[in-house]
Amino acid sequence: MDDNQPQYRRSNGIRPGSIAAKIAQIIWVFIVFIVVVLIIRVILSLIGAIQENDFASFIYSVTGPFIEPFRGLLQVSEYQVGVARLEFETIVAIVVYLLAGWGVTAIVQALRR
Repeated sequence: MDDNQPQYRRSNGIRPGSIAAKIAQIIWVFIVFIVVVLIIRVILSLIGAIQENDFASFIYSVTGPFIEPFRGLLQVSEYQVGVARLEFETIVAIVVYLLAGWGVTAIVQALRR
């Protein structure tokens, strides 16, 4: 490696192409997938999707394990008006998973430095 060549670093402190960068990318891909599917669940519940529909059933079954740790956390788990409902536990799960992803990525960055 040429010493005169500049070292490129991202603003997050991880060199592109390093193992830490790959781990951070994998973590964020996983977290983004979970959050996107949870957001789809929130939208489906807000528009009053029929849970027996194949797509809605698939989304609810995929997201169920990710919401399970938050069941019973709040006194009011959902707010329903007609067929539309707002699932507070799902919103809490979204926030927690985003914060957890950010925290784990920050730890990976700190260990790499």
